[in-house]
Amino acid sequence: MKLPNLADLQVVSYARGKYIDWHCHEQPIIVFMLAGYARERVGRHDAILRPFDVGVKPAGIAHTDHFWDHGVRALRIGVDESLAMELNQAGTLLQRWGCNASARQWRSFMALAVALEHGVAGPSEMADLLCDGLAAVRSESALASSPPRWLRDAREALTDEWHQGLRLSGLAQRAGV
Repeated sequence: MKLPNLADLQVVSYARGKYIDWHCHEQPIIVFMLAGYARERVGRHDAILRPFDVGVKPAGIAHTDHFWDHGVRALRIGVDESLAMELNQAGTLLQRWGCNASARQWRSFMALAVALEHGVAGPSEMADLLCDGLAAVRSESALASSPPRWLRDAREALTDEWHQGLRLSGLAQRAGV
């Protein structure tokens, strides 16, 4: 369903084990996981999306998708250019790839998916549910602070050098403790 100047909404299904190689989207995409598990990869970073997780994919970000054993059902929100510009002016929601889960956002997105699948709401009600869900995602991302530098460095070291054997003392030394 197309909500003019807001988004294109779809409940989508992906077959079990489906793998989509490196690709990017022309518009920002927000995915609300209804069922199943997916692994997304951007560069060296992975995210596992579980039911009720929200994944944010900015426009133009190359990534892979792997849908696990039982397939995936998800609410796919293709964010319209005008809404994307408005959201980007208000914060960084659509500027960074990632995923998160919050009861505040999943209630609106779940209601939106049900309304879309069963045709129990009109466009203005769906627009309200979409805006409520986006507001919850935006406020959650605004509340989430970036991890401290020493923790990011330790994670990168673990990711890059685990096969060489890392010592805890080496990580502590890098962190300056």
